[in-house]
Amino acid sequence: MNRFLIIATVVVLIFASATMLSGQGMTQNGTWKQSIEKSKYDPGPQPKNAQVRTLEAFGSDGQKYSVEGVAGNGNKTLWTYSASYDGKEYPLTGPAPFGATMIIIKHLGPNRTQELLKNGDKVVETTISELSADGKTLTITATGTNASGAAFTNILVFDRAN
Repeated sequence: MNRFLIIATVVVLIFASATMLSGQGMTQNGTWKQSIEKSKYDPGPQPKNAQVRTLEAFGSDGQKYSVEGVAGNGNKTLWTYSASYDGKEYPLTGPAPFGATMIIIKHLGPNRTQELLKNGDKVVETTISELSADGKTLTITATGTNASGAAFTNILVFDRAN
């Protein structure tokens, strides 16, 4: 009986580990509201209001993503995409950052993803999205060169809204 329990436990742990490593265990899906107080924009400016990001499952290994808010320059932010984690380019809809029209997404680990926003052949922003161990905080580190040609590093912190 003890031997059976040990084998059953090992099988469950192996299955759970394989699921997490494949990205299927990622729980970024849901609605996220930005904490402007915890977020940092270098060189700035901060957004006028908190962004709301909504993530949903897309296909067997992808995400449907929408961003809504008001940027630091007063422009409304509203853009979306549906993409798979397969390293291919997918179109962005709406006025995306720095005129980006395409995105490439991939898994970096069970709770981390990378997004490359492209305008033509040029990557205009690279983001790393990381879900906290408790699943309540999503931190997005965005780097690139802004429209003025200055390098930027923005750290956006989001709390799970649902």
